[in-house]
Order: sequence, then C-alpha cells, then structure tokens
Amino acid sequence: MRNPQVFYQWLKLFQLGWLPIALSNKRQIFMLIDLRFKKGRYIYVMANSREEVIRWILCPENSILMGISYKSVKKLKWFNVKEIKRGKIKESFEVVRLLENELPKGTFPIFDTMDRGNLKTSTKFQMNQKKNKSNKKNNIFSFYRSNTIIPNITELSNGWYWDYNEAVFQSGVFLPEFDRMYLIRCLYRRINLAKIFLGWKVQSIREIGDSESVEHPFWDVSIKEEQNLENLLQQSGFFLENNSYKINTPKVERKRRSEFQKQL
Repeated sequence: MRNPQVFYQWLKLFQLGWLPIALSNKRQIFMLIDLRFKKGRYIYVMANSREEVIRWILCPENSILMGISYKSVKKLKWFNVKEIKRGKIKESFEVVRLLENELPKGTFPIFDTMDRGNLKTSTKFQMNQKKNKSNKKNNIFSFYRSNTIIPNITELSNGWYWDYNEAVFQSGVFLPEFDRMYLIRCLYRRINLAKIFLGWKVQSIREIGDSESVEHPFWDVSIKEEQNLENLLQQSGFFLENNSYKINTPKVERKRRSEFQKQL
C-alpha cells in the first residue's frame, strides 16, 4: 500500500470487531428506506429476518407503504434520511439490519411485522436492560504494514460476550489492485460454542485519494471486487469453505433484490 496511514486513519472512524445487532424483545430492528424520493426517507421495523420485512411490505393489507401522498407520509411517520454520499440506487426500497450502536438515543416509533393493516407504531422502545459487554478495544487494534484486513482472524476467534446469538464482525479491507478501502460486515449466529457464518456485505467504500466514503455501495462494487473480497475473507479464516449456496453473498443478494423489485 502506497500510504497505509490513509487506510489506518479511515478505520478509526468506525468501531471494529464484534458488534451486537439491535434487538427488541429478541427480534431484530431494521431500517426500511424508501428510495423513491431524492433525499430518501425511512421507518424502523421490528422483525425476525430481512425476508420477514419484505413479506410485510408486499402483503396487500399494507398497501399504504407504497403510497407517496402527503396523507400516507404523515400516517407512517417517515423520517428524512441524513445527507450522505450514497451508492447507486436501483431499488424502490432497501432493508438494512441495524447494529445496536446505530439506534437513535431515547425512544422512537417502531413498526412490528406481526401487525398488518393497522400499522400502528410503538414509541416505547427500550434498549436491552442488561448491558452487553462489547469489545472495548474496537479502535485500538495493532496495525501492521502488511495487513490488508483489520482486525484479523485472531480477534474473530475471541468470540463475543453478550447474551444473544447473532452478531456482526466489522473489519476494514484494502485491495491495492482497485485502490479502494472497504468496510466489511460479516454476520454470524452462535449455536452452542460454534459460530455459524451467515453472510457478508460491503457497508462502505472509499477510494484512495478521495475524502468521502460511499455508504450502502451495493451496486458500486464490481463482480471482480466481490470475488477478490470473498477470496480474501475465506483465506483469512472468516469462513472455512465455499458454501455460498447457504450464505448471503453479493451474488445471492443481487438475485434477492431483483426478485423483490419485480414483486414491487
């Protein structure tokens, strides 16, 4: 890497290592982003999986979700998306699984996928009462000049310390052949003492020499980049075998997004 300090300084903007998924009553919290508007808008949704959120959007009783009138906007209490440098947009909606540290402070309205038709919100959301011991070393990992992925498999092997069974391992990757830095999220489920790899995604990218990161850059990452990233993750021990038919890879995600868009 011509200037590794650029990579290291970029990583200091993020929490790295094991990070807890946002939960409410043992169910995951997602951000449903409506991308049909220039600035974008979003609501919070509680569900067991991303697929459950998609079914909730598509069910006939919830047709108001498709509305773009002032009445539907007001009833659903959409929030405006913060101004960010977002990647290419090819969908009407995006469903984003949230981490605990991405939730707003205090209470906020949240929809439940078990509720259909009425679409009432609960404004009594509370963070888990039991404090979870996340990795306190998030931004002080040892940086070595030969590293292209930080933190490495040693930190991945340490496990996590909270009391639920799904978590994200967040790391930074540099690919010199593309002059790009990537923030990668790998999703795992813990069954007994085993960590089951569920999939990976690129959360953010930044070009070497660019001062801004691109957030949610799914369509900005080429297939060749995806293959190189997946090979690096596999070689580094993030998952042991190429079982991509079981996990959520970018290839699987492309198919899911296309099918969802067709149904919409």
